[in-house]
Amino acid sequence: MKQIPDAITKRDILHGQKKLSSSEKITLGEAFLKEGWTSDAVDFLTDSPEKLTSIKTKLIEEGNVFLLLKIFRVLGVENNAELLIAAQNAEAQEKYRYAIKGYEKLELIEKAEALKAIIADDGDMKTALNSVFIPKSEEEREEEVEE
Repeated sequence: MKQIPDAITKRDILHGQKKLSSSEKITLGEAFLKEGWTSDAVDFLTDSPEKLTSIKTKLIEEGNVFLLLKIFRVLGVENNAELLIAAQNAEAQEKYRYAIKGYEKLELIEKAEALKAIIADDGDMKTALNSVFIPKSEEEREEEVEE
């Protein structure tokens, strides 16, 4: 497979409906990585712990806690020291949501709460009740009109 697959083909490969050899998946993973699609690359590089480990180093530097945790899941190994460095790097780079995720995972709740306070007014941190809008059914609207 020479080119990056579309979303449907990618799904079919990842969920086993379309069979590829391990080396073909690794080739695709490298293609995704070359294009800068790290998350997709991780999906295809599950048979290459060496490549995942090299990606992990970059993610720690970038403070990309979400993808780092994904690699931890794939490798079946978590490293709290690496996660802490990634969270600190994320905070230093003002990637607060990444840092919050890392600190919460490490149970450093005070650090996470302090960062949540920084981004509290950005319109993205709302309670579940305030962030979900459920429209009324036509029947409910008719009942309101009748009252």
